[in-house]
Amino acid sequence: MLPQIIADTTDPLRATERHLAGQMLEALNRSYPALSRHWCVQINPGGVCTITNSLLSGRWGFVLHAAKIDPEMRAVVRAGGELLERYRVSRARPTMDQLRSLPRDRRGELIPDM
Repeated sequence: MLPQIIADTTDPLRATERHLAGQMLEALNRSYPALSRHWCVQINPGGVCTITNSLLSGRWGFVLHAAKIDPEMRAVVRAGGELLERYRVSRARPTMDQLRSLPRDRRGELIPDM
């Protein structure tokens, strides 16, 4: 399993970004518990946050700017829901059975609705 938070720990100024990544993971896990432990948050220099879910696809996700994330994490939860919709997964408590029944490509990743 991939690490859930990817951050440069050698820079003490990144502690704030690491805290933000933890808050983002908490909001996603709380909102979509069937997909918990599969979210990956990466905060790049400049405050660009990349969020993926390895259960859906490790290659496709969404990007948010840290400066535009609200304290309630509504933008993060909304973006996570949009990612689920892209893979035809219900936002309302998706189940593992629902995820197993969706079409996959030869790599085993879900096929997005483009």
